[in-house]
Amino acid sequence: FPQSAFCAMQKSLQMEWQFVQRVTKCPPDSFAPVEAALADTFLSALFQCTPPSRDLTSLPVKFAGLSLPDPTKTAKSNFSASSSLISDLSNSLRGICSFDLLSHQKTIREATKWNKEASQTTHEMQLQAHLQHHPPSLQRTLKRSAQTSNWLTICPTTASQTTLSASEFHDSLYMRYGLDLLNLPPVCDGCGAPFSTNHALQCKTGGLVILRHNEVRDELAALCAAAFTPSAIRNEPLIELPLPQPPTTAAPPGTSDTSTPPGVPGPTVVNVPSGDRGDLLVRSFYTNSMDCIFDIRIQDLDAPSYLTQDPEKCLIASENEKKRKYQQKCHEQRRTFVPFVVSVDGLLAPEAINSLKQIARKLSDKWQRPYSAIFGYVKSRIGISVIRGAQLCLRGSRVHVTAMSN
Repeated sequence: FPQSAFCAMQKSLQMEWQFVQRVTKCPPDSFAPVEAALADTFLSALFQCTPPSRDLTSLPVKFAGLSLPDPTKTAKSNFSASSSLISDLSNSLRGICSFDLLSHQKTIREATKWNKEASQTTHEMQLQAHLQHHPPSLQRTLKRSAQTSNWLTICPTTASQTTLSASEFHDSLYMRYGLDLLNLPPVCDGCGAPFSTNHALQCKTGGLVILRHNEVRDELAALCAAAFTPSAIRNEPLIELPLPQPPTTAAPPGTSDTSTPPGVPGPTVVNVPSGDRGDLLVRSFYTNSMDCIFDIRIQDLDAPSYLTQDPEKCLIASENEKKRKYQQKCHEQRRTFVPFVVSVDGLLAPEAINSLKQIARKLSDKWQRPYSAIFGYVKSRIGISVIRGAQLCLRGSRVHVTAMSN
């Protein structure tokens, strides 16, 4: 269970030596055995191959790392940060000055802000220095992974549906750092083409890309049902509803048209809708008594046509494309249209982020929990559904049951 082992190391075990570093002025070399165990034993077992550089894995997840800092490099900074927070309290205990609660609270706020800014600056410089030694394609992947890290920060539990299998966790970790996936088949069992990660995520044979799309749709529907009510959720709604037109008038006397008797209104003419459907309809999502239609797209940003483009701009372009096609039709029927665009590695477009924020606000009020924690949980649920969909394309069979019967 690599996900559980990683969570235990990240959220529990490493906190023990970090506590020691905060309360005791320790020589950095005293933590050399801990760092050796992390780098040589734990990370090697976690990746099951040569892990990325410790300069990268030691960074926080929002800087493309794994939040497993090198204890030999954090001993001094942890003690300094802790000392600056309690400077007023320690001085009063030593009799240097009298204790003032307001001054103590002000010192904590200022020291916390300064330590956070200094740490962020250091991490940004460390990431930029690391990226300089890699080709542009890998730099693009690592920069994108800094924004798709929520699945690495949540505790895996069956109750919250955030567990990943060993294969799902390893494949996602390899894709995050641009590593070659292990034990892939030589050829695609659907179309017979040479098999690779890019081919697996794009091959439409067998319908796995549709199932990947449905994974995200079902997860979004489950979150909306939890935030609102299940009866407010509909699947595959029509984008354009049929609208009745005024009845035709009767033909003037003396004409040859005898299809409608004189004085009787003609039949009601109904316009023929396009038949386009969205993926989800949620009642009162943004506005009370107003329907909101979601249309989901899963986009592979590593496809050859997107390699030279900015990932965020690619997602925004897909959003605008869907808006041009469906937004006006929805507005004419007093509906809200939301394109929910996400990449195959979990990068969210702006409209998708806004939608998840709205769900998090509703869940925060409903569950009486902090908004920031709920928003992280909601993003993690979507990220994990994307991972499961990608795993389906990578490891699933593309052979239909009809072909198996033959």
